[in-house]
Amino acid sequence: MLTKRMLMIASSAALALAVTGASLSASAETLDTRIGKLEFTHDFANGYPTDETVTKLFDEMDFQRAVQAYIWSIPLISFEYWQGKQNKELGLKNGQLAYLVTYDEKVCCLTLNVTTPYVQTFIDLREDGPMVIEIPQGGEVRGATHDMWQIEITQMTRPGKYLFVGPYQEVPPEAESEGYIINHSPMNDMFVGIRLIPEDENKREELLKNTKIYPYKDRKNPKVLPAVRPTKPWFAHAPRDMEYWQTLSDSINTQPVREVDRYIMGMLRKLGIEKGEPFDPDERQTKILKEALVVGEAMAKANDFSKRLEKGFTARVRTGSSRRPRTLISALSSISSSMARRRGSMRLSPMTKPCTVRRLAGAKSTWVDTRIRTVIGSTARTTTCSTFRPRCRPSSSGR
Repeated sequence: MLTKRMLMIASSAALALAVTGASLSASAETLDTRIGKLEFTHDFANGYPTDETVTKLFDEMDFQRAVQAYIWSIPLISFEYWQGKQNKELGLKNGQLAYLVTYDEKVCCLTLNVTTPYVQTFIDLREDGPMVIEIPQGGEVRGATHDMWQIEITQMTRPGKYLFVGPYQEVPPEAESEGYIINHSPMNDMFVGIRLIPEDENKREELLKNTKIYPYKDRKNPKVLPAVRPTKPWFAHAPRDMEYWQTLSDSINTQPVREVDRYIMGMLRKLGIEKGEPFDPDERQTKILKEALVVGEAMAKANDFSKRLEKGFTARVRTGSSRRPRTLISALSSISSSMARRRGSMRLSPMTKPCTVRRLAGAKSTWVDTRIRTVIGSTARTTTCSTFRPRCRPSSSGR
């Protein structure tokens, strides 16, 4: 009798499992999504992606990461590629200035205008150690330095000897007593932009000869390289092929990684870009990276030319703190740090585009948007700033 009951129970259990299995198999679900059909073992809420769907999802995940990595790295690659092409095409040595005056000399870069004489270079602080930039007397030379993320290091608005020390370098013990203006670069490479104020070409060239860049170790007998003017066409536009990602890999392997970018470093590993490793993507990664170049550039163009916010992004910056914002462009960093140090003047990064600054005196916070409008109180004053102008001057309109 007991055996018969056990057989009946076993038969019932087997039947129940068969019915349940058939039911679950019948409830497998396929969803239509923007990346195609996604198949699940059961219904979406209770099932798991099939092997084919998992592969599709991981490919899409890596593609999205690659697109965002492209957008994230635009300012870095723009400077890194510019530095490499300029040194190669013009034969520039470390810290040697390029002097761009004519239209033909300026077509190399995207943002230069046709009327402004440009003096610029890149410095590699690993090659010769801490470097010195001498701004001559007379107040007719202005300059600024930026790291490779295009974030300002300092402005050079007064004559003197500016010393730049790399991220893993010590400040020479005698530098301060010798009168050097000490600055710390967060990266091994940095950009230098110089503006010669006189309209007379002869005066500009004389000032250019007295604007010197040399290693600190050679300060007692510096060997200053003459400025170079291009003699052939060359272009520093960021590449549209796998060289873009190769440049990013090279930069990651030669520059310190910012704390804020550690998450991005994890995203890049699945794309074949990793600190300490050569860039050798497989066929799948290469396909994804090439597609991301197109979509990433398209999104960047949409951001530039079809703004989604009519009034622009607005960020709040506390002026009572010495901490500089990490996520704002160099112009905004310059405004906030300047406002924190002194209320009497506004300073903008010399690489900012034409902008209008609205200043209201005597407030506790600063509001900054993409048009560089700053509000710090209740009494308004408007300042108009042109590209590469180290200081802002009040506009005559007062609006």
